[in-house]
Amino acid sequence: MTHHLHRTLSLSMLTLTLMGMGTPVVTSLAATIPTDQPATNVPNPVDPDLAPIMNGAKMPEAMALPPVPANGQPGSRIALSKDKKGYNANTRDLGGYLTKDKTKKIKPGTLFRSAQITKLNNEDAAKLASFKIGLIIDLRTPQAHLSKIDAPIGQAKSKVDSIYSKEDDDALSGGDHYNRKNGGSIAFSRTALTGYHDFLTDLLSAEAPVLYHCKHGNDRTGIATVILMSVLGMSNQDIINDYLMSNNYVDKKVNYAWLKTYFSQIDERFGGMENYITSKDGLNFGAAQQDALKAKYLVASGMTKPTEKPIGPNNVTSGSETPSIPSTVKPGPEKPSTPSTVKPGAEKPSIPSTVNPGAEKPSIPSAVKPGPEKPSTPSAVKPGPEKPATPSAVKPGPEKPSIPNTAKPSPSKPVVPNPHTPNATSKPESTKKPVIQPVESIQNPSTTYTRPKSQKSRKIKVKIFSIKKIKHAKFVHLKSHRAYFFDLHLKHKVGTSGKTGLHPKAKWKMIKRAKISVNGKLKNYIEVQSPHGKKRWILLKDVLMVKPNTHHVH
Repeated sequence: MTHHLHRTLSLSMLTLTLMGMGTPVVTSLAATIPTDQPATNVPNPVDPDLAPIMNGAKMPEAMALPPVPANGQPGSRIALSKDKKGYNANTRDLGGYLTKDKTKKIKPGTLFRSAQITKLNNEDAAKLASFKIGLIIDLRTPQAHLSKIDAPIGQAKSKVDSIYSKEDDDALSGGDHYNRKNGGSIAFSRTALTGYHDFLTDLLSAEAPVLYHCKHGNDRTGIATVILMSVLGMSNQDIINDYLMSNNYVDKKVNYAWLKTYFSQIDERFGGMENYITSKDGLNFGAAQQDALKAKYLVASGMTKPTEKPIGPNNVTSGSETPSIPSTVKPGPEKPSTPSTVKPGAEKPSIPSTVNPGAEKPSIPSAVKPGPEKPSTPSAVKPGPEKPATPSAVKPGPEKPSIPNTAKPSPSKPVVPNPHTPNATSKPESTKKPVIQPVESIQNPSTTYTRPKSQKSRKIKVKIFSIKKIKHAKFVHLKSHRAYFFDLHLKHKVGTSGKTGLHPKAKWKMIKRAKISVNGKLKNYIEVQSPHGKKRWILLKDVLMVKPNTHHVH
């Protein structure tokens, strides 16, 4: 009997599967299986560079090259003459980029990014001068600024805010500047931190439009723009697109992976971009300065933020918007129509039970109806009289049901208040939530990531007594797992761990010797240089001298 039953059930399932009726069952079951997907805004613990946190939101693992925008649109270049190395091909106006809430945009004709402007002809210079540019910020080294001089643009003054030290500029290129092995020199070297701080403060004090540039206009200028757009509040999507847009205009490319490494290290060291910008150990550009920068370079976009409002203070916004919208859709019968479950519009008692909760919640508090309303719910007769009274004062409540059609999430959220917890009419709104958070897939403002502040070492007081150059070449091996630094003030450790690796055979050249006091204790440090030109400071006792006969100077 049992065998016969099993055979019958098997045949039934086979029939249903062939008819396509079994699929929904399988699908629904699969949908209930829990997944081990990582939290939306938590970086991958195995590979932190895979999808790091950018301005509080998880970055996509990959990004396509953005299309070239039409002339005059954000990201489009200013047409200049062609030169052999393509320096004139990457000059752009940042004007038009919208803030996350769409209500403001960068004022056109105030901020320009570019490659070095050494190859401008007279027409190019005249075109740029027409923008009334008053300040040119050169992010190159002082040596490059003097050897390859910018062409004059009108009466614009020039200033150098160098990002790379001469040593890093000579020894590294492209992705090497982002690399952890080199300490992320484009972001964390003392020169970079000072350079970006000066860049932001120069923008704040500028009295006319500003043009800033490096050599090719993509690495140093690209990161400067990432920082600037983060301060001004642009979306992650626009920030990434603007960074990658250089690949459409110049031969020297940037890599999206470099940007991910950049943000990953910022998250590890500072706990996020905001701390990196405001911290005294970072760019030291405070909240008041950021507000002033926004006031200076942002203007109204002429757009409203209908979809973003419900995400924030739902109760307040929905309540305030309700009165105006419902006034036109006064019809009481319409109320029951919205909540499909309580269609009995004729039954006054039932209508208040479903409609009042969703709509009256926000309006009732303002009219102080909540008191009488509560007892009215239990008594079937009370809702009737209560309705007429409410319309006369603040009818918005009853009309709220109509609002769900226009201000989706607003009405549903008010249902949360305690007075009418039994009513669960907020479900419709939950279905519309996806509409509230549209295209901003990579920069979802509703989900914020809070990460503990970066592990900062305890503050140390360093006093430098003497620094001497070592005349005769001496070579050393670095002991493993020893702390070493980019600077003699011991503020910037090298790499993520801040310690030397297992490279006992690598020979480093001693360049300088210094006597310093660390928290009152006298220490001997030496500056060493790797075969690749990298320079580091390390305790003298943490190195092993290489015997002269083991090294041949070429």
